[in-house]
Amino acid sequence: MAHTPTFNHLPEELLTAIIENLWTEDRQCVSETLFGGIRLLATSEHLEHLAQVDINRISPFVDTVTFAVPFSSWSLTFEKFREVIVSQAIQKYQDVHRPPNPKFKSSNNHKHFIEQHWNGEFPLSDDKIRAGFEDYQDQAQAMKYFLLDERLREAWAGALRALRDVHKFCFTTVDCEKTGSSHLPVQPDCIVRPHRHDMFLSHKRDVCRRAAAPVGDALFAAGVACLAKANVTIHKFNVVCEMTGQFGWQALPGWGELDLSQLPSFTFQPKVQMMPYSRNYPGDQLETADRAADAVAAVLRKSKDSLEHFKYQNSCNMAWPGNEVIHLPKLRTLSLGDGCIRAHNLATWMAHMPSLEVFKLKRTGLLYRPNRDWLFVLDAIRNHPRGLNINFWHTIENDCLETVCLRYRTDKVEDWLALPEEERTNGYVHSDPDWPLYLSGKIEYNNFMQDWLRDH
Repeated sequence: MAHTPTFNHLPEELLTAIIENLWTEDRQCVSETLFGGIRLLATSEHLEHLAQVDINRISPFVDTVTFAVPFSSWSLTFEKFREVIVSQAIQKYQDVHRPPNPKFKSSNNHKHFIEQHWNGEFPLSDDKIRAGFEDYQDQAQAMKYFLLDERLREAWAGALRALRDVHKFCFTTVDCEKTGSSHLPVQPDCIVRPHRHDMFLSHKRDVCRRAAAPVGDALFAAGVACLAKANVTIHKFNVVCEMTGQFGWQALPGWGELDLSQLPSFTFQPKVQMMPYSRNYPGDQLETADRAADAVAAVLRKSKDSLEHFKYQNSCNMAWPGNEVIHLPKLRTLSLGDGCIRAHNLATWMAHMPSLEVFKLKRTGLLYRPNRDWLFVLDAIRNHPRGLNINFWHTIENDCLETVCLRYRTDKVEDWLALPEEERTNGYVHSDPDWPLYLSGKIEYNNFMQDWLRDH
């Protein structure tokens, strides 16, 4: 995702003076750097700023609009708020004291850390933390109100109309992860800032992701309504914000009016509470994956005649595609990763992608089906009318937990075979030539492949 600076706190007069005193070619470069990507934030301050700014002055330089929210959530409980505040304080203490103190002992357990380094008393009392939580919730509830407020939607829609040449749109929530501590105060306070997450103990990333999920849902709903109201032309549609996994996009206000008929690029990477990759999702996780597939289908139906690039990867349970087949005559790039595919369905879909050029699978497995069902996908590649650029990264796992890594073009297998072995494998352990030879139609299904694809 491209960086999208906002510069909300710099006076417009200062920016104008800087730009007007530059040479013409430098002025163009700086303007594109400053305003190439802008964010529409769901805060009262941003709404006031938007009302004062002349969007038309920067519109020629804007390339991307990102709908975003600050890290604030009305669903964060007091207990989890306190956990975040303590975690931030520990992060700062560790970074300040670790270098000069060779006897410093780090602990990820909050209780033990407080006992060891603060004599059992956290520097902030529970009363102060409670007061900080109430302030935090006041801000979060205000943001919730703004996301539902027609004034915000009118303001955002007005800005989008002024940005008439912008066709790239992204939905994101501000990342709460930050490993450094220079932004954290030495003396702990009750302001939630980006912070480090423990992998296993006291403060996991899932806490912040779960809190941000309903905010992401509300942000997406508000953004869709504004895009529909402004009647914009969309060429790039990226969904990378936290979400609950409820989806149901077709029921959103404005979804029916949202025009995706000229959309060439769609990236679906919502950050949903998920299980690690598994062939057998439990019921609720599979329901989330099915709802995600329905959300993807809702976009593909609207963009089927224009879509050229589709990426579905990471951060959301995947069981794709569904049973409904959508013909995608212009699709050139298909990238799937970190989840499960329905092999028979995918093979059927690929037959409806006559323009496909690039096919990527990254850490991808099969849902429920026996391992031999990989043949549906392999044969769809083998029988595709075009030569395909294949990029497999740790996929097609066998019963020894070995995976296939392969990068080559199906109609140029001889070029791949002519490469030195170190270039063919590119450092990968498993790049047996039988895989590209089969995908290119040079050999038939053999004992090696049968042994690899036997059930785990």
